[in-house]
Amino acid sequence: MFQSAGVEETETRIEAALTNSIKTRVPRYEALEWYVEEGNQDGKQYYKAYVLVRFPRQDIITMVEKIEPQTIVNTVVTQMKISATDSQKDELVRDMRALQAEYIVLLRDGIGDR
Repeated sequence: MFQSAGVEETETRIEAALTNSIKTRVPRYEALEWYVEEGNQDGKQYYKAYVLVRFPRQDIITMVEKIEPQTIVNTVVTQMKISATDSQKDELVRDMRALQAEYIVLLRDGIGDR
């Protein structure tokens, strides 16, 4: 897949597959700052909105805990038509579970609050 597609295209396809496989609701948030950027590219006007928000830490932890690595792996492999053996998929699931646990610890410890 990486050999037949550009890096940006591959990144976009993986991001879409992950987004489609993780169903979350937007938690309570507080908007702190916002900025709208206007521009023109190839004769087309565009707008980009940047919003800085604050989420309650426990809401984020709950969302990360609800992520199902097996579902994500199955969705990504199916949507991107990747040939993967069961052992390769299992290895990816294990890696994702380890990262999930690591992020939960980081979130609970407040890393990034500084």
